[in-house]
Amino acid sequence: MKKALKNNSLLVFMFSFFILITACNRNKSTSSGESKYTCPMHPEIIKDEPGTCPICSMDLVPVHSGANAEVSEEVEPLLNNVNEVIFSDVKTVYPRKLVLSDTITLNGKITFNPNKKSAIASFVSGRIEKMYIKYNFQKINSGQLIFEIYSPDLVNAQQEVLYLVKNQDQELLNRAKSKLKLLGANDAQINSLIKTGKVMYRFPVYSKRSGYIADFSSSVAKPDESEPGDVMGMENGNTSSGSSPVANNNPLQIREGMYVNAGETVFSVYDNSDYWAEFYINPEYLKEIKETKKIWIGGKAYRISSYIPYFKDEAAFAIVRVDIKEKTHHIGELITGKSITEPKDGIWIPKTSIYAKGSETIVFLKKGKSLQPYKVILNGYSSGNLVGVSQGITENDRIAENAAYLIDSEGTIRTN
Repeated sequence: MKKALKNNSLLVFMFSFFILITACNRNKSTSSGESKYTCPMHPEIIKDEPGTCPICSMDLVPVHSGANAEVSEEVEPLLNNVNEVIFSDVKTVYPRKLVLSDTITLNGKITFNPNKKSAIASFVSGRIEKMYIKYNFQKINSGQLIFEIYSPDLVNAQQEVLYLVKNQDQELLNRAKSKLKLLGANDAQINSLIKTGKVMYRFPVYSKRSGYIADFSSSVAKPDESEPGDVMGMENGNTSSGSSPVANNNPLQIREGMYVNAGETVFSVYDNSDYWAEFYINPEYLKEIKETKKIWIGGKAYRISSYIPYFKDEAAFAIVRVDIKEKTHHIGELITGKSITEPKDGIWIPKTSIYAKGSETIVFLKKGKSLQPYKVILNGYSSGNLVGVSQGITENDRIAENAAYLIDSEGTIRTN
């Protein structure tokens, strides 16, 4: 009996030992299958134990064989190469063959015409005793008193005239009068001198021009150097005049008590008989505006006089000018003009259907159940939210209405 029990105990021990050895081998096998670790961002990094990636310092994760991974039918289409075909159920539209024109709104301002500039210079050397012009861009009229000057040359010339009047030497008197005229005196001032017999030590100087005073030694911009940003900002709803030279009507630099030399320009006068209306536009509209050759301002059409390319702060603009002779505007006034483009016959698509890839323009053309990127060529015209296409698609094609919706921020596109 004891011998039987001893044999049974031996069998149980051997069976238990066999089970233990089998379990250890299985655990060892399982452990060896999970002993490889890699970096999620750098799969080329593989190690036999946990740790961190030597490149990005991320924690290493176990490597899975993925032998049992299955792809469902719903996910499988998404694994196709998006560089070639994009599958989507996004909204599509047909290109339309239309004859359209566009109205381009232009923001600008009234400025001086530099061709109408004249200078007010001093005929004599002397000291400014009294200034009647105080500020830049102050309006003056012909014959208006602008300043009084003390000049020894004028005093001597007046005394010479009075002396010759007393001596009744008509020939020399006429020469003295001519000399006084050359120093800036007019007939009325000479007749007043002879009549009163009094020398004018503070000799009045009158303007011979009508217009606006401009002293560009002040800290203001010249009228032909105004900043396009001041007007371009209006396109976003900002109607401030910014650094408009008229808004900054600073005091003149020529002041009472200052000395001037003979022939020195005291300040300039811009004739107000006609103005320039300057509009700053984006170059993309320049082609259409050149074809119209006119801009509408307040219900009246004005012919464009010049087109000037403008580049500042790495931004390109174009300046379009028109001549305005009516005195219905004032210098520095912000105005709005319109350019109505010529009707164009062609294929038109929504602007949202276009995706710009460098120098190429791409649309997504529907082929069966897929959308494929195709290169198109625009004709440079637009009308509202539509743009014209010259090559690449026809009115029978279907394209994605919103191309940006299909673009991944890190994606690349191979065009056909």
